[in-house]
Amino acid sequence: MRRFYEDKVLPVAQPSQKRYIHYFSGLLSGAIKMNNKPLFLHHVIMHGIPNFESKGGCRPFLKIYQAMQPVYTSGIYNVQGDSQTSICITIEPGLLLKGDILLKCYHKKFRSPTRDVIFRVQFHTCAIHDLGIVFGKEDLDEAFKDERFPEYGKVEFVFSY
Repeated sequence: MRRFYEDKVLPVAQPSQKRYIHYFSGLLSGAIKMNNKPLFLHHVIMHGIPNFESKGGCRPFLKIYQAMQPVYTSGIYNVQGDSQTSICITIEPGLLLKGDILLKCYHKKFRSPTRDVIFRVQFHTCAIHDLGIVFGKEDLDEAFKDERFPEYGKVEFVFSY
């Protein structure tokens, strides 16, 4: 175990990698109980607007993957604001999720075919036991080290069974 930890765990760079190590450790120790219920995702709320535009704000859209297969793409939003502003992206009807989930939030550049990653977050539904989960900046891949993402920004997920 020590050799595995030194060889494989120490170079972990992204928050989602650390989250999965926590899942694995918790499942082995019994600290995390398996949730076998599928979840329906209804809302993704971004608290604090990243600064990806020259005048502030961003043009976010979401892509959601289940088992690395795309299952949902939102429309593009045009959001102005600051660290005190929130945006709620509603998915109706709720999106059925089960297993390994990857959500990527992109900024669609204005009048350009390119996009930037605002944040990325990966989680497994077996470790979700509440109908709401919040990821702070430090829990979001890419955003945790990006100065354009508000320091106290966070992303909230609202589920139902």
